[in-house]
Amino acid sequence: MFDIPPSQDNFCAYCGQPRQSGHTSDCSRGKQEISTRQMLDKGKLISPAIQQKIDSDYKKYEVDAKERDPNLDAVLNAVDFDLLKSIFLDYARKAGVPEGGMNFVSKDRIRASVDAPLMAGQYNGFDNLIGISYPEATRGHQEEDAFMAVLSTLVHEETHAVARNLVKTKTNEKMTTGRPEISIHIDGVKSGYAIMNEGQARVLEGFNEGMVEKLSREVRDRYLAARPNLAPTQENKERARGAYQSEVMLVEALIKRIAKEVELPEDMIWGGFVRGLFQGDEINKGELATAFAEMLGEEFIEKLSTMKSIDDKIVIFDMISNERILRFLNIYLIKLK
Repeated sequence: MFDIPPSQDNFCAYCGQPRQSGHTSDCSRGKQEISTRQMLDKGKLISPAIQQKIDSDYKKYEVDAKERDPNLDAVLNAVDFDLLKSIFLDYARKAGVPEGGMNFVSKDRIRASVDAPLMAGQYNGFDNLIGISYPEATRGHQEEDAFMAVLSTLVHEETHAVARNLVKTKTNEKMTTGRPEISIHIDGVKSGYAIMNEGQARVLEGFNEGMVEKLSREVRDRYLAARPNLAPTQENKERARGAYQSEVMLVEALIKRIAKEVELPEDMIWGGFVRGLFQGDEINKGELATAFAEMLGEEFIEKLSTMKSIDDKIVIFDMISNERILRFLNIYLIKLK
């Protein structure tokens, strides 16, 4: 889960410049320079002075003792972060992210605290920190599954971090004793496909979580395949998989429907969705929204954008397909209610 709001879409998702007539998300300049995490101030890429202050604050911040947990540290010390990063880099390169442009959170920026109860993990895009609650991540799991459960949570939050994150700020600068003082207010964030603005409803959050969780399971399984000494059984992996199961099922159903409509392999459609996660595609407007409307109806994107409850998901599943195979999904969702 990511915990700070995505913002107004009055700026280009690639280069951060204000939208003008004819300025679309196909901005070629932005595609060449895209970084998976950028700060913006009032719709523009953040000024060097503000960036310097933020970077200075990052360097000052250290995860102190009260934010540590020996159980979490034991798991993190057993994780090969170089291997994990290399797997994410493979996806990032395929998504068009340039060398050095991927935001991967290092072990020293992971703390044993989250900002809400009953939350296993979260990614804070402004401070660029991951929080993991060991008790919540391992709740309901057997002792032998604890490593897998925490690893699954870690990879999910790292997936949020490497996705396209635009942090929108409002800054105020005033002169005090002859020196400028800068205060920074978080106004919103765009993270992957999800959009949140301060004081407004979150948009596409459920779809984004389904995308993040599906990709994080792929990354985790590639990591485990490269570490045969861990050798978890399929049962271990299933027990330790993260939340958002119904959201993952929805993403998979949508991929299946699109692949059928355009007569392309499902893995090619999935690859396009993953690229969109890294590039911050906007599926709720423009050509993509029109394409979804033509295929699934005018209300599809609106329903997907505001999806929260089980009933919302059932409606969306029905819009994606009326085939018998999806009756099972509806039964599954109803049982969750």
